Amino acid sequence: MSPRPTPPPAIPPATTSAGTQAQARDRRRLMAEYDALPPALRDWLAGARLQWSPVSARRAWRRGLWKGLGRTSSARAYMDALEQAAIKKDGLDTS
Repeated sequence: MSPRPTPPPAIPPATTSAGTQAQARDRRRLMAEYDALPPALRDWLAGARLQWSPVSARRAWRRGLWKGLGRTSSARAYMDALEQAAIKKDGLDTS
């Protein structure tokens, strides 16, 4: 009786890897967090000069709302002031 031939080793799919799957999962999570933001904050972020993570943007927005007694105009002004301070701190201000 001859020995059974060994099957060839399994070849992992070339199009997916653990890294790309994790990156795709992170992108979906970030988009879900962004989609959950209030519409007024998303509007402000669309015109922002710096990149904001959804988590830090929501945190700053809520503080701006708290300081402005719930007024979105005060929250926008607070966000503008935070962004301007960050731009000056990083030396990105060209004016």
